[in-house]
Amino acid sequence: MATNVDNAILEQFCAITGATNEVGVRLLESCNCNLDMAIFSAHGYITGYCCFRGRRRKTRSVFDGFRDFQAEAKQQEEMLASGSVPSVPNKKRTLEDLFRPPIDITFKGTLASLRDEGKTRNKWLLVNVQNVQEFVCQALNRDVWSNKNAKAVIKDNFIFWQVYHDSEEGKKFCQFYKVNQWPFVAVVDPRTGENMSTWNKLDATVFCELVTDFLMEHPYNDPSEEPSPAAKRARREPSIVDATEDEQLQAAMQASINQNKVPQTVIIDSDSDSNDIETFSGSSDNYCLSEDRNYKHFLGKDTDPQTSLMIRFPDGNRQQLAVSRKSKLMALVLYVAENGFSNERYELVTNFPRRKLSYMDFELTLEDAGLYPQESVFVQAR
Repeated sequence: MATNVDNAILEQFCAITGATNEVGVRLLESCNCNLDMAIFSAHGYITGYCCFRGRRRKTRSVFDGFRDFQAEAKQQEEMLASGSVPSVPNKKRTLEDLFRPPIDITFKGTLASLRDEGKTRNKWLLVNVQNVQEFVCQALNRDVWSNKNAKAVIKDNFIFWQVYHDSEEGKKFCQFYKVNQWPFVAVVDPRTGENMSTWNKLDATVFCELVTDFLMEHPYNDPSEEPSPAAKRARREPSIVDATEDEQLQAAMQASINQNKVPQTVIIDSDSDSNDIETFSGSSDNYCLSEDRNYKHFLGKDTDPQTSLMIRFPDGNRQQLAVSRKSKLMALVLYVAENGFSNERYELVTNFPRRKLSYMDFELTLEDAGLYPQESVFVQAR
């Protein structure tokens, strides 16, 4: 069949969507060979088509009963007229829109080209294998991949690849890796092909926590700077925020050697006995601390609503801290200092959203600082 569609683009389209060459040619021609637009159209029109020995059959998607084909046809006409994918916020969101794949962050290519891209950009591969008959797979598009915080961390640290399990590339991936539970999300090392981690139960919050933990334990290192096994083990300890900076790693490792281990969960009682802490300077000259300055002096009332803080130290230790939401930010700074991480050498940060607490006014309450009702706080070397 004579066609003006480039064979390379056609092969790439079929590998990503699982469509046949015939369907691929039709969609690419209707979209003027725009690969992004064709993939966008494919998800609305041919989801569920797969190939078995040259014979094509249609697998019913869990959303087929809710689709408005007239609305989809109108939407495609708008796409062709404008030459681009229409912005979802500018129109009423249909069920198909809610579960639309994250094309804006998805790598478009084969598994081999995906690994090449990861090695070139020095990033982990985040792979999501989709099964259109499983609602939990489609729910990831709605709940996780559309979340702005999840997208931000993916763009900064991963090459994201979403593939259908019954497409050519999907079958190839399933042959290499054990895909036996849905939904399936895996982190793959582009250099070795090793499956570093697999996740099956996700929402936006859980995803961000899992990714943070993964990056803390597995900072991506350039192959030309591959450390020794001993150095690899040592690099698992620093904060995720600046894990690749050697000076900060050495400082964090030294601090972990000098400090004593403390309990994992701490519930603060403002009436308990106070302990002395070292002298250090705060975010301004007004916070020159003496030995009688204790974090308990800056706590709110025990009857106030509590905020829950997960504090992650550079040595890998974690503590769950429960205090009044009216407690001063100074209480958190002093508490961290009591654990061996002074404000002179270490700073407090949050990731989602990114904030440097050590540069804020220490007279702010935890609630005013955005740390209520719960937050993860990272301690990292300055």
